[in-house]
Amino acid sequence: MRVDRNAQVAAHYDELSAYYNDLWGEHIHHGYYRTGGESRRQATENLIELVVEDLDLSPGNRVLDVGCGVGGTSRYVAAKCRCEVIGVTLSAVQARMATDETPAPPPRFIVGDAAALPLTGPFDALIALEVLSHVDDRGAFFGEARRLLKGGGRVGIAAWLKADDLSPADAAMIASIEEAMLVTLPTRGEYERLLSHAGFQLVTYRDISTEVARTWDLCLEIVANPALWSVAVAKGRDTLAFVKSFRLMQKGFAGGVFRYAVLIAACGRGLPIEAAPRAP
Repeated sequence: MRVDRNAQVAAHYDELSAYYNDLWGEHIHHGYYRTGGESRRQATENLIELVVEDLDLSPGNRVLDVGCGVGGTSRYVAAKCRCEVIGVTLSAVQARMATDETPAPPPRFIVGDAAALPLTGPFDALIALEVLSHVDDRGAFFGEARRLLKGGGRVGIAAWLKADDLSPADAAMIASIEEAMLVTLPTRGEYERLLSHAGFQLVTYRDISTEVARTWDLCLEIVANPALWSVAVAKGRDTLAFVKSFRLMQKGFAGGVFRYAVLIAACGRGLPIEAAPRAP
């Protein structure tokens, strides 16, 4: 029987977003540790800045934040870049939390499927931070991005990836992470093929695995709190498996089989590709 991934993901975030917000704050994604001494909040905002700086945003641009969570990235971009932002999430609870926590004039938050976005364009840019691993039909997502972006518009992606040519043991570890985290992990090559097929040109690719790996050291410190384990046990087997997978995430980064990258792509072909070095 085919698993309804959207329903699983929506239910997961409906159930747990309030806890994530208490534990991690408004930015529920990896941190980018330039020095290693940043606070968790600063590191998560560093990641947003790294994505946004290559999007060439101007005041008044329309920006779509797909997989917006509780609205942290949308609020950041609206305030720092003075853009008009719409955030989309599968979770009705997240959309409500994002709306409630956003001062006026706010970004707008709606419930929607990344592979069938309930919007019309044009947008100047689209942001997708750590959402595409939850999307089964990533080809449909890129088709939607191409439909909504104006000519020359850019999509900025922060993505969980797996390395190529995994050993059987490493592939089994990745499969365990995928099951617990409700994701499927692509390789860099899959993203390049999907972008090209949808009419995008990859402009920048940055592997920042080393700079984000510290996130899981901190996550393991957080889950050392007995109160969190009580919540996980009370929420059931799936939530418990999710929390237990944190150590596998740490191990995957340490062994190089789990990768993390920022990709920037532009609508249209014939643009120069920058083989971007890892950011300092």
